[in-house]
Amino acid sequence: MRELNLNLSSVTNLSEALVKKNESLNVYEKKITMHESRKQFRKENRMFEFLQGRFYRGLSERVKSEHVVSRDEIVSFWSTMWNKNDDTVTYEDYLIPFVSDNHPTTFPSLDEFVNIINWLPNWKAAGIDGIYNFFIKKLTTLHKYIYDIVKVICLEGTTQADCFYCGLTYLIPKGIPRRGSDYRPITCMSNLLKLTTKCATKVVQIEGAKEQVLLNIALNKELLFVLCIDPLSRKLNEKYIKLTVQTDTESHSNNNFSFIDDLRLLAKDSSTLSAMTGEAKEFLEGIGLEINKEKSATNDTCCEDTATLIEAVSVYKYLGIIEESRGIPTRSSFEEIKCKKFIMQSINMRYLLRLEPADFSKLDDAVRAVLVKNKIHLRPGCKERLYLPRAELGRGLHSVELRSEHMLLQLLDCLEKSKEISNRRAAILKVENNNKTHLALIKGFLKVKYRLVEEVTKKSLEEAQL
Repeated sequence: MRELNLNLSSVTNLSEALVKKNESLNVYEKKITMHESRKQFRKENRMFEFLQGRFYRGLSERVKSEHVVSRDEIVSFWSTMWNKNDDTVTYEDYLIPFVSDNHPTTFPSLDEFVNIINWLPNWKAAGIDGIYNFFIKKLTTLHKYIYDIVKVICLEGTTQADCFYCGLTYLIPKGIPRRGSDYRPITCMSNLLKLTTKCATKVVQIEGAKEQVLLNIALNKELLFVLCIDPLSRKLNEKYIKLTVQTDTESHSNNNFSFIDDLRLLAKDSSTLSAMTGEAKEFLEGIGLEINKEKSATNDTCCEDTATLIEAVSVYKYLGIIEESRGIPTRSSFEEIKCKKFIMQSINMRYLLRLEPADFSKLDDAVRAVLVKNKIHLRPGCKERLYLPRAELGRGLHSVELRSEHMLLQLLDCLEKSKEISNRRAAILKVENNNKTHLALIKGFLKVKYRLVEEVTKKSLEEAQL
């Protein structure tokens, strides 16, 4: 009480002292709160600047899904995944005869091999041996011995120890698993095997010979997986009626689209579609693949036993895009994009959705809302500073709206330049022009928006956006 010049025996002075002490406590409480807030603000900003991956992963808490599937059911479903198929199939109806050109076999030199090692990602998931590329890089004295082993494997086909070809398979649950098939297998192979694969691929690039892929069949399974669908696609185009898109000079015809393990069949009538489906099933069965009915869809009852039938109001997700029964993307895909936390996912999705300029602006608003929520950007702050280069005291982020203009312009230029040599690209350009999409009208849109007089180019657009 002495520092307040008050008398403890006085009731009035005692009440005044309590008020002053409470005010002091409120001041210190405010200081502590501001300190914690600023501390958290600096921590989030520092993480956003230097550890963006960790920052994005921390935007949403990980939810542990409870596995209700018994271990025995999981084992019974996945235990046959790596069983060897001893059936001999020639595929003569699908493969084009190839005559070897007898080029001498070449292999990367030791310096080229070391250069391949230096470009390996340090912490790529290791296999059962637990050896990361970081250690392979640093143990330089072993590079010569590894080079000799890899060279013998690729050129002579010498088999190594079983551990060299063994992998570690993880079963990642898809959503809330209900049965053994509700998991996604991810196999981590040895980084030494991956290094051998890179060298084998280097040999293929040097020689350009198809037989090298076949000689290294155990080392190029991913490449062969993509190539195995190509004979089926070629056979379907040769045997069945194709759909045609007329361009200015010629026409483009096709009846199927393939992307890695996704295959889409197109036909004018049910009988043709049924025959094509039977051809595809026969081919896939021969190469050891099968159609997953739950993940496949059809809009015709003739294929109801092979894929899930899409009703009038049903939708299907194809290559990440939600489509209706007519194959037209729905707006729900755009709503899903706005929830994405990585800006590049939002940008790349636009190639599959016909978005308008206002939609890109909404995506920018959604991204800024995430930044404000996580205290990376204050709401009253200047939003233009987010997109300024760091050399100009900005944050160096990309605006979805501005980046989309560049991507659309480059895509249109690519289609226009290659329409004379690619019928498929000419057909895509023809459809876009007929529908008068934002892609087809992007040059006129940019001229009006930025008041450009000359032809719109990448350089002039960059200058106009500054």
